Amino acid sequence: MRAMVIDDDPIMLEVMALMLKDIGISYDLFISGKQAILEIEKERYDVVFVDLMMPEISGCDVIATMRSIGVDIPIIILSALSDKDSFKKGIDAGANDFLSKPFSAKDLLLKIQAHFDFHDYKITA
Repeated sequence: MRAMVIDDDPIMLEVMALMLKDIGISYDLFISGKQAILEIEKERYDVVFVDLMMPEISGCDVIATMRSIGVDIPIIILSALSDKDSFKKGIDAGANDFLSKPFSAKDLLLKIQAHFDFHDYKITA
């Protein structure tokens, strides 16, 4: 399994890298939504994780653009915005799921398991 992670926060990207590595998922990290959109047209990913609040292009715009170019893999929002309006905007843009920051590796794994047959790995912490 291969994941694309899009977040303008380098610390969050580092945390996601550690969590994904721990559960055995390969990943590519992107600090720019525009860069990620260009890359997803060239590379194969199984899942996209995207932050909503980014300076260059919002997470909702990234999601809508990906959907408009035919990306049909699960897109999971990772956001500090946990209000219903933010959730609705993300889902309306084409996201499949929403995970509020901060979250644990177990929370992340549960979201992945909700979309994939990825049940061999168990988080103990």
